Amino acid sequence: MKTLRNRRKPVITAVAGTAAAVALSASLSGCGTADASESAVSADTTIEMITAQQSSTFYLTMECGAAVEARKLGVSLAVAAPAQDTAAEQLPLVQGVIVGNPDALIISPAAGAAPSLTAPESGSGSSLTQALYVAQENDTKVVLADTSVADGNIGASRITADNAGGGRIAADNLGRMVAGKGTVAVIAAADAGAPGAARIAAFRSQMAARYPGVTVLATQTAASNAPGAAASLVTGDLKAHSDLGGVLSLTQNTTQGAITALGQAHETGKVKLATFDASPFQMTGLTTGTIQLTVAQEPAAEGADAVDQAVNAVAGRKVVPYMSTPMIAITPQNMNSDDIKPFIYDGTCTSSLRGFMTSGD
Repeated sequence: MKTLRNRRKPVITAVAGTAAAVALSASLSGCGTADASESAVSADTTIEMITAQQSSTFYLTMECGAAVEARKLGVSLAVAAPAQDTAAEQLPLVQGVIVGNPDALIISPAAGAAPSLTAPESGSGSSLTQALYVAQENDTKVVLADTSVADGNIGASRITADNAGGGRIAADNLGRMVAGKGTVAVIAAADAGAPGAARIAAFRSQMAARYPGVTVLATQTAASNAPGAAASLVTGDLKAHSDLGGVLSLTQNTTQGAITALGQAHETGKVKLATFDASPFQMTGLTTGTIQLTVAQEPAAEGADAVDQAVNAVAGRKVVPYMSTPMIAITPQNMNSDDIKPFIYDGTCTSSLRGFMTSGD
């Protein structure tokens, strides 16, 4: 186990680099949990967290979950995020981690991270995967949260949503909404990655098993994840399939395109639109009736689990190498239920947490 270093009490700072970033650094104190022993760590134990994008309510909610857990365990947490979800913008933040050499790093690797240590990344000048490897070799414990890298040598623990489970939940609910018959379109984006592939595969398998009367069309990919491209695809499906009863859209942009196409065809609400996540966009769609189903992750739980595993790794305790958090169906009927609230992405919590955690510094 790395010898814990004495550090000054952290304060809010700006993170330097080519990417615009926001940083949170606070000394957190409180009681430990059963899985992460407070006797093995202290306020001098420093965890840095790099999420994929600073404006994402999903990642802001993950930050909140991590911050609350860090405060319980009495460790120091610093959070940074690039302006855009790219490996090129995350790279300088990871390089800063290498210089600072904290006890642990929690990261949500951006789309486009190199699949191996030797593979380059266009425009980055170096590999994000390689930088993570260097940080790990410097005895900073690395935990991957929500997203991952292909190289299995990196990361003491990998934490993500149960994406296959999410696909099955989407099939169970959308199949019921279309009364087990008709045609369903699937609209994906080129950057959906492994999570998207897992969701689609499980959706198809579950729909075939539970609703054999539903025909799931071949997956169509919207170029550059553009709403306009998705709108054209859905418009084409409406013209080609008079029995189109539902659309499964994987991303916010493709869902926006589907909403446009269904609205122009006067099919809003008649053709059931299902998607993923519970940001304000999806919740507004449920409220207005443009979206009938969304399947949400629990980002706060992912953040808390990531802190737990990071602390366990630093303390030399048992680390769970792979963890998955549940997903849940949200509809207009249950969206205001207490059971649903933990799954709604609330990016506003960071402001109150930052103010509380740094008070008196």
